[in-house]
Amino acid sequence: MTFQSILDEIQNNLNKVLSEMSIADVNFSVEPAKPGFGDVSSNIAFLLAKQLKKSPKDIAELFSESYNRPLILWL
Repeated sequence: MTFQSILDEIQNNLNKVLSEMSIADVNFSVEPAKPGFGDVSSNIAFLLAKQLKKSPKDIAELFSESYNRPLILWL
C-alpha cells in the first residue's frame, strides 16, 4: 500500500462521513502534514465551521467519533 493510497482511503472515508451527515459539495483536501513523517491533515473542519456554526475543533471531534466508529458486519 502506497502513501497515496492511504490518503485516498482517508478522503473516501471522510466523504462517507459527510454523506452520513447529509453534507454535500465540500471541496476539502487531505495531504501530508509534514512530508516524510507519515502525518496527514485535512482542512475539512475549517471549511465546515461557518456552515455548521461550530468551532473547527468541535467539528473535528464529530468527524473523529464517526470515523472511528466500528463497522458491524452481518454474516
